[in-house]
Amino acid sequence: MSPHLEISAFSRHAAITALSYPSSLPSSIPFPFPDRIELCAGPRSLGGSTPATTSLSVVKSHIATLPAPYNAMPVYCMLRPAPPPFQPNCFTVSDAEFQDLKAALLELRAAGADGFVFGILTAEGRIDGERNGEL
Repeated sequence: MSPHLEISAFSRHAAITALSYPSSLPSSIPFPFPDRIELCAGPRSLGGSTPATTSLSVVKSHIATLPAPYNAMPVYCMLRPAPPPFQPNCFTVSDAEFQDLKAALLELRAAGADGFVFGILTAEGRIDGERNGEL
């Protein structure tokens, strides 16, 4: 199995730049094309949050213009509350934030998300199997 390259992009502009960069290099410089985009909203310093459906739509539209096989590149969306009150490296969510994440998942899936990136912990710092399973 060959290694995979995932690009974490904290805006639609960053995703499009990452997709444009390999094609701008001379063919004598080998540079791998990403296998997948993880689309987040900023700020990067806090680890990112759930992107807007409009950002996903722009990125998916750009991918559709790429030559095969890159025109079928999957875009996974982060599911995480937006700051504030989100704190860096904090993976616990309130009941209201969890409902917002579920609604965002449905909206992003309808807008063409190929998958999702998330992880929710309990207040004790353990994996929240129930909420992760529900998402």
